[in-house]
Amino acid sequence: MVEGDIIDFEPGSTLPAHFTHWRFPISESYTISPQGHPNTLRLSPSKLNLTALNGNYAGPSGQTFVGRRQQDTLFTYSVNVDFSPKSLEEEAGVSVFLTQNHHLDLGIVMLPAKSSTATFAGKGPSTNSSGLIPHLRYRGISYIPVPDDVVIPIPETWSDRELRLEIKAHNMTHYSLSAGPADALSEMRTVLDLSNAAVSWGFTGMADGSC
Repeated sequence: MVEGDIIDFEPGSTLPAHFTHWRFPISESYTISPQGHPNTLRLSPSKLNLTALNGNYAGPSGQTFVGRRQQDTLFTYSVNVDFSPKSLEEEAGVSVFLTQNHHLDLGIVMLPAKSSTATFAGKGPSTNSSGLIPHLRYRGISYIPVPDDVVIPIPETWSDRELRLEIKAHNMTHYSLSAGPADALSEMRTVLDLSNAAVSWGFTGMADGSC
């Protein structure tokens, strides 16, 4: 059993050596404890998501992603996310990532209100003037079938709060993806459980990361 990490991104520190990127990282996209925001990691968004250009090439602008390699069969990985999307498809989140063609993602994303496929108990947020609201969205890609997208409006009671996104390998074969307010973990809700077969493709070396 490898001892777990609690990373607070202290001012003056660097990314731990066992953290990983996909493709060559653009150093300016990763800032530890920027001015006015101590003990945080700021990720500057990339134009490309984790699948990039048809799952093959990231392009010269790169993909903003940092992960921690999976070392245990059973684990819990969580990140507190301070993110308030404003434009359509703006997204930040966490991923069980093997390659650009094999990953399972949970993100906070701005979408039209009619995009929802499910709800948590409670009222969702009010739409803004453009008809957009923040959602939680699961998406996955693999060479084997993966569950359909799950899109859930973020409850109104969670608005303007830092959210915790969580990936848990709770048994030998399945992950659960969950979210909730970082300051009220009793309100965490599971978005879905899904098989790890989609990211067990040909070789080992998974990373759980943020993008």
